[in-house]
Amino acid sequence: MSNRKGKARPLSCCTARRWTIVCGTKPSRFCAHTVRYDLRGAGRSGDGEGPFAHHDDLCVLLEALGVDRAFLLGISVGGKIAIDYALRYPDTVRSLVLINPGVSGYRWSDQFLAQEGDLRRLSDQGLSDLAWERFLQTWVEGPFR
Repeated sequence: MSNRKGKARPLSCCTARRWTIVCGTKPSRFCAHTVRYDLRGAGRSGDGEGPFAHHDDLCVLLEALGVDRAFLLGISVGGKIAIDYALRYPDTVRSLVLINPGVSGYRWSDQFLAQEGDLRRLSDQGLSDLAWERFLQTWVEGPFR
């Protein structure tokens, strides 16, 4: 999703769903030209084919929209993508705003990976409400908070 208002500098929000809450769907004085998009396989985006990197997908998207330099915002996985993008394409980044970003190369504990697998299985079985409840328990009450 891309909004334009005048000649505003572009603001790219990595992962659309979370940032629609922050920026809304209409241009504002703070988010005059926003680019919010879904990662491959999420929301309205297809899975794509072959190997890929999310930061390269972001580059292709911004180039297609004619964005030379952008302010990047990212939360969690979106933050990881913004960091990777800035490292790979530094001349196209005006600034980074990161909220609880992930970091490429980080090794999650076996306990965490097992819990993530359990959540995926619940979601795959159509039990997304239960998966979401357990996800929240993990981060609000559990060992990963």
